[in-house]
Amino acid sequence: MASTNCALGRELLNLYEHDLAGQAERDRLVALQNELEQSRVQYQLFNRIYLGLSAYRPPASPPPPSSPPVAANAPPAAPQQVSLGERNNELREKVELLEVAVAEAAAAIDICVPSDTNTCGRSSQQAPNPWKAANGQSCAGDNTWEALEGTYCGYWGSEVCSLVRTLALIPTDNSLCP
Repeated sequence: MASTNCALGRELLNLYEHDLAGQAERDRLVALQNELEQSRVQYQLFNRIYLGLSAYRPPASPPPPSSPPVAANAPPAAPQQVSLGERNNELREKVELLEVAVAEAAAAIDICVPSDTNTCGRSSQQAPNPWKAANGQSCAGDNTWEALEGTYCGYWGSEVCSLVRTLALIPTDNSLCP
């Protein structure tokens, strides 16, 4: 039993290490794409409100004078006010910078063709660490790379489980794929 556990643990670790090929670059691209999408929504909302302000509104009161420089070990000073136009420009510049970063991250990912000598890896969504739960907590076999039932984490909602159910290799009433 111990020998089987060790052999399966080594094989699971070996497969996971193969999955890691290029995973960091793909994860960085996905994170940048999500940040870009969120920044675009924020900019579009702010820009729509900014452009909708009436040109005939009364002038805004002048900002208060700036605070004196903060001494060492003093409490932080109040943040400085930023005009609506400056804030709109900052949001637009952030979107532009993120567009460049996404393009660079996408260019950094090579097209990979799997073969006997070329390992392509998979994304962290398709191939998560088998000894880490979805919430980041370590499972029982995290430090020892064990492969006995209950010592590694199961991702039962993964594409693999859906594929197994589709192919009907495991009956749908089986507890492996709820």
